[in-house]
Amino acid sequence: MSNLLRTKFVSSLVMGLIALSHPSCGSQSNSTVKAQIDPLATDFKIGRGINILSGQALGDCIQTPASIPAFDTEGKQSTLTIGKIESSQDLFKQMGMAAKAKYTTWDGTTGGKTSFTDQFSINRQSLYLYINVKVSNPLFTVSDVSLKQDAVNLFNTQGAEAFRNACGDEFVRSFTSGGEFIAVLEIKTENEAHKKEIDASIKGSYGVSSGGISFSQKLEEAISSNKTDLYIYQSGGSFEHASLSADALMTKAINYPASITINNSRPIIAFTAPYKTLLNFPAGPSDLDIYVKEKVLNQLANDDLVLSDMLADVNYLLTEDNNLPNDAAYIAKL
Repeated sequence: MSNLLRTKFVSSLVMGLIALSHPSCGSQSNSTVKAQIDPLATDFKIGRGINILSGQALGDCIQTPASIPAFDTEGKQSTLTIGKIESSQDLFKQMGMAAKAKYTTWDGTTGGKTSFTDQFSINRQSLYLYINVKVSNPLFTVSDVSLKQDAVNLFNTQGAEAFRNACGDEFVRSFTSGGEFIAVLEIKTENEAHKKEIDASIKGSYGVSSGGISFSQKLEEAISSNKTDLYIYQSGGSFEHASLSADALMTKAINYPASITINNSRPIIAFTAPYKTLLNFPAGPSDLDIYVKEKVLNQLANDDLVLSDMLADVNYLLTEDNNLPNDAAYIAKL
């Protein structure tokens, strides 16, 4: 396990989060901005050390190249995906996040995707849909890197723990730049049958999509006749406030790749590697215990996500007076 690259998703430099509330058809709109997050810096950097348990970014202990390639506008690739979210675990999976990101200070997500997921909870009464656009260049990986002599001296004179405190367990070795746009819609349904009806009308569009007119029409019907909340995450590209309209969302999603340029692209995915893969890394004790602890942390975080969904089910019944389920079978599940 220690010899495998580990995926880390990088904190956004520019990320917008909007929660827009859309009442039932015929009532006056009451859209509000609940939160907007715009981190000014990121812990991402080629060669940056990472503590894999706490997620903390530490020192730069690697000799890195003098130059890092700029974003190539001509070489960018993009995908548009539409799907359904059925649990908090599913949400983290769809966003490319490990469950432990809920607790770490750097999984490439804090201040970015983790803060985004903190803005809403997943309950079984609502139908959750997502629209995801990823724009990226080919992966860039540094090769023939080595530890700085100061880091080697630290390990040799003060030991493995002192080195770990200064440099972490692994270092950032690869990254992909570009941008990402995610829209999550929570459609609040009346009961289980109502939820399945809406899902059935839309699910033909799930998967990698070109953003067809049929999906926009069906989605517009769903959000215009049901109370719907919209949450938006964006890293890279030019940010504009979105409206709760199927046509507006799909237009933004389809046009988003063209907005990513050399000036507003962001590192969106990073990969780390263990220091022991370096030729000049001093021999030391096994780090197996660190990876066992990481596995346990991830399992505990997954359990927490399951419990969070159960709490969200109860809170929904207590707070959504106008949308209380009439389905006895649903209530019996709680």
